Amino acid sequence: MPLFGTLAAASPNAGATTLLYTATEKVTVNINLCNTNNATKAKVRLGITTQGAPAIFEYREYDATLQPAGGEDNGNVIERTALPLGVGEKVFMYADVAGVGFQVYGVN
Repeated sequence: MPLFGTLAAASPNAGATTLLYTATEKVTVNINLCNTNNATKAKVRLGITTQGAPAIFEYREYDATLQPAGGEDNGNVIERTALPLGVGEKVFMYADVAGVGFQVYGVN
């Protein structure tokens, strides 16, 4: 069955590495991270693995800083594009504060 559009979206609990998406077939995805908190910077992590949690070398982002929402520099968004996932690969998310949204979207 073809996959298209938003495949998963969530906001993790602060300080918790959380499973966001598991590929059920080969798919190319884009992943958007957005800090919606108006007052606080966020440190975020994005990992992809076939295991129960990412190893240190499986992170695409590790403690990258997202600025508070509404800032003049628009530094509250990170987007990673054209990431190929194989069957069973998992996308994990982490933010050190509440209010960070993660979205996986794409097409196979």
